[in-house]
Amino acid sequence: MSRREPPRIYAAEQLALRLEQQIVERALGPGDRLGTKAEIAARFGYSGGTVNEALILLETRGMLEARPGPGGGIFAASPLARVRLDRLLRELHAGSPDPAECRAVRAALEPSLCLDAARLCAEADAADLREILAAMAGADPPAAANLIWALHRRIAQICANTLLGTLYLTVLDCAEEGAEPAASAPPGALAAHDELVEALVAGDRPRLRRALEGHAPLCLQCPELDSNQRPIP
Repeated sequence: MSRREPPRIYAAEQLALRLEQQIVERALGPGDRLGTKAEIAARFGYSGGTVNEALILLETRGMLEARPGPGGGIFAASPLARVRLDRLLRELHAGSPDPAECRAVRAALEPSLCLDAARLCAEADAADLREILAAMAGADPPAAANLIWALHRRIAQICANTLLGTLYLTVLDCAEEGAEPAASAPPGALAAHDELVEALVAGDRPRLRRALEGHAPLCLQCPELDSNQRPIP
């Protein structure tokens, strides 16, 4: 499995990001006007077709609305906080965030994500997780290292907290894109992830907390825990 290339950002997406930035910088709220399509095209230097595509993207996301007629134009539609969050996620995908920051955020989110997934882990989920572990056990070292990413993505799919899962997967994607190809999984990784999965499947929260503490230093591309780091509450 090769490292994924960062997604290509097209003109319409670039303009959408710039419009989101304007909403944030001007602290625009629902009903505040950004201008007409012609004004937006002139302000940012894009063609009318690109402006239309960008506006469709933002309307689909619920961030803008177009109002026809006199006094019409393009207006903000979402609360500022939602625009900020959506823009942050898109900038993470579009840019090249610091891998160390991605690893730190991932480490902070992972306990909550796993504890939430443990509440909802069904038989089919457990079977999928164990299948990935079995593949890791029989894979060559580089393939086993890459399967760790797949295991954590599958855990995230169990989480019912949509916002938490989205943030985690976004940061995980960025961490993987910024990581150097691994020659092998860290020593003890298979055992640590096996215990993590079995604790999650069992829904045993104290066991899962212990598994998370043991897993973090060995997890592929995770920063090692400081010896003074406090246990997970």
